Amino acid sequence: MAQNAGMVDEWTAGHAFVGAIAGAAGVGPWWLAGGMVAYEVGEQFVERTAWGQRAFGTGGPETLLNVAGDSLAMAAAYCLARRLR
Repeated sequence: MAQNAGMVDEWTAGHAFVGAIAGAAGVGPWWLAGGMVAYEVGEQFVERTAWGQRAFGTGGPETLLNVAGDSLAMAAAYCLARRLR
């Protein structure tokens, strides 16, 4: 599984975990969406630098497909946790 290339990588589960915790904690959907967008935009900038690539262990920024997969995983886990609350 190539990191940051496909729809799912080793970080996708972490995004889902954050979504589940946020949903279980009652975080509002707009807060989650805003935080997710801010993180993904920031990650794009950081992973374009040499120190960011070293810190995250990547060869460059995420593809849009990977951003979509991480975002969908977070949203799905959030919605499930909200339903189970």
